[in-house]
Amino acid sequence: MRILYVSGISPFPSNNGGRQRTKLILEGLREIADVDFVLHSGWPLDENTLGTLRAEFGLTDYYVTPDPVGTIFEAILDAKPALSYRWAREYASRQNYYSEALEAASQINARCDRNHYDFIVVRYLRCACRSGLLHRTPLIIDIDDVDSDFFNSAVEARQVGWLKSLMYSRQARQLSRLMPQWLNNTKRAWISKAEDAAKIGAPHPWVLPNAVDTDRPAAENPVANTSLEMLFVGALHWGPNQMGLRWFVDAVLPLIAREIPSAKLRIVGSACPDEFSRWLADHPNVAYVGEVPDVAPYYRASAFSVVPVHSGAGSHIKVPESLYQGITCVCTPYGHRGYEATIPNGQGLLVGATAEDMATHCIDLLRNPAKRLELAEFGLNVTKRKYTKAAFISGIRQSLLE
Repeated sequence: MRILYVSGISPFPSNNGGRQRTKLILEGLREIADVDFVLHSGWPLDENTLGTLRAEFGLTDYYVTPDPVGTIFEAILDAKPALSYRWAREYASRQNYYSEALEAASQINARCDRNHYDFIVVRYLRCACRSGLLHRTPLIIDIDDVDSDFFNSAVEARQVGWLKSLMYSRQARQLSRLMPQWLNNTKRAWISKAEDAAKIGAPHPWVLPNAVDTDRPAAENPVANTSLEMLFVGALHWGPNQMGLRWFVDAVLPLIAREIPSAKLRIVGSACPDEFSRWLADHPNVAYVGEVPDVAPYYRASAFSVVPVHSGAGSHIKVPESLYQGITCVCTPYGHRGYEATIPNGQGLLVGATAEDMATHCIDLLRNPAKRLELAEFGLNVTKRKYTKAAFISGIRQSLLE
């Protein structure tokens, strides 16, 4: 069996959930068949990264189609690249933003014609559109994050002003109309949680839950300590993470500090914008660490993690990753999505819908090491069974062969 795997995101470095899932899919496919790996990126990668991808990940072909290409914001790409990328992502017509990139699509389809693949697997719906692969069979698209959720959730959480709210609502409506058309030809559409099946309109949805990066060993036992540190781990360039942290630091942390003055939030994450790092530095109960080579020591030194997000898409790998490392977490209902059945509220973790609820849970756990140990033990056991690389690859195998 031979499979073509086309991804819009690199599996290396695997320092966030999107890249980890990209890597896990590649590894899973390779356990099943011979795989040709093509990267069709919206942003150029440096030569060192490309060298690693070719040597260690078997990268076959590499194409770059900058995200603004095909939209009206392409006109300012050279003069204002960061702005053109952001405006295209947020404001461009979805029909144009997802349009076929003719040069890359021609080369990728020529490869398909030559090699007659048994399956074509594409990471992300937009990559499938940009790569001109929607007509190919048998086609599997890893939706993972339902694109319309990014816009709908930001509006519902009231994280944007009225004008941007109107624009975001328009983007979500366009996507809801277009996704069933784009996905009509798929053999499978992989989603990270069951509730997304109704949103995408695909004929053959398949739930493929996120898994932890098991190249990092699991905790042997839940962490037992008396720490007064809470931990957040996540990519800090990502808007939903920034907005969630701003809410936690402004609305939740003062309530915690009033009861436990020595409590501290430690933040580990990559790609933090300068403005946001300066904002974090102004808060005495916050310690921003930055990107680290190994997050395990930070988990072991913490009482629990927090997942204070109210928007985004997909399911948050932060939840099982924390449990896999031996500590429980306190999350919002949005952060809990996708894990409600396997890691219920009160078993493995705690869920707080308001700032007061989040603060109450955090104070309770900071004062009660035995309770957080009990929650962590349940969560660690579930994660080792259901959110591992082996479980993920088993899901891939079943979806291909059924």
